[in-house]
Amino acid sequence: MDFRKFETKVSFGVFALIMGSSLALNAAAKENPPTPFGIQLPLADRSGPALPINQNQPVKKMTTNGSGSKKMAATKAKQMPISTQDAPSGGKKKAPALADMNDLAAAPFGIQMPMGAEETTQLPFIAAPSEKKQEPKTVRYPSRFQVGGNYAHVGLKPHGSANFEGDLGGILGLYDYRPMDNFYGGARVTWLEGNTHGSSGKRSLLYIDVQERFGYTFASRDQNMSLTLFSGLGFRHIGQHLHPKNGSSIKFRYNEFYIPVGFLTDFSANSWFTWGLNFTWMPQVFPSVQIDPLKGTNWSLTDQISNFYVEMPFDFALTKSKRFHLIISPFYEHWKDGHSTARASNGVSLSLPGNSYDFYGANINFAYCF
Repeated sequence: MDFRKFETKVSFGVFALIMGSSLALNAAAKENPPTPFGIQLPLADRSGPALPINQNQPVKKMTTNGSGSKKMAATKAKQMPISTQDAPSGGKKKAPALADMNDLAAAPFGIQMPMGAEETTQLPFIAAPSEKKQEPKTVRYPSRFQVGGNYAHVGLKPHGSANFEGDLGGILGLYDYRPMDNFYGGARVTWLEGNTHGSSGKRSLLYIDVQERFGYTFASRDQNMSLTLFSGLGFRHIGQHLHPKNGSSIKFRYNEFYIPVGFLTDFSANSWFTWGLNFTWMPQVFPSVQIDPLKGTNWSLTDQISNFYVEMPFDFALTKSKRFHLIISPFYEHWKDGHSTARASNGVSLSLPGNSYDFYGANINFAYCF
């Protein structure tokens, strides 16, 4: 077998195949011109149905004015046959022609889409729903300084003795650093003084309370509600000067440390009014008392854990900037002094009875926020 002749025949066959493919591709390119990005879209599909256009869909029609420029006009789409079977029974069944290249509408990214001979469809525009952001009802500043007066009606009951009742008045100072969803710190100073009376005589009272707090504030998403949890350290001094109807007067000076644990709440009703509910539990540590005329002697007392304070502040914004406020806070407080634990050298108890206090009152403060 002559391999040279065989090789010549194979080469001629490959050349003929390449030439035939090239001619076929050129013919197809003339019939279906290329579009941007090399995407080929058929101008006519003689083997299948044409795409229908919805009659109810608004369309835009290409029209030509006198100057030769084209303009868009809204019209209603005509129903096109879905298949060749929709042709009239008396005529030949043939597929409807689609758009020419001149009637192709430009789509995003330069992709040409067939839209019909003279009519183009317009896709409906659907706006994405926008979520309305909730705004806070009032302006909140992180720092607040309060000062004002307070009043309390007190019921004093020495254990095993007659009750004393009276009215006390004084001042209150308070500073809070309370940003939303952040660290909380505060300090509070209260001073009250007055007289109480009972069947056995009179007791003068001096009430001084100092409290330091730290914690964290949690706020709602719209910052119209907040909750602050805190703890800290407190000190209370209660001075009593007893004037019995019979006998000489006696002075008691109670000094008691305690650990405040509680919460503060705020609820904004509108842009100028906020109310809340505050609670503080105050278990004692290292309570003691000094008795005059027994100077220089500190008597240890039993710890009391049933002490608590509750108030409901009503906050009114006085200015448009919300920096100046009037705050009225009704409150109730229950406090106990423990009895002494001292004993004589022979073991006999030198017990000093404890006291129970119930304070009912209100604080009226002016506040400046910054």
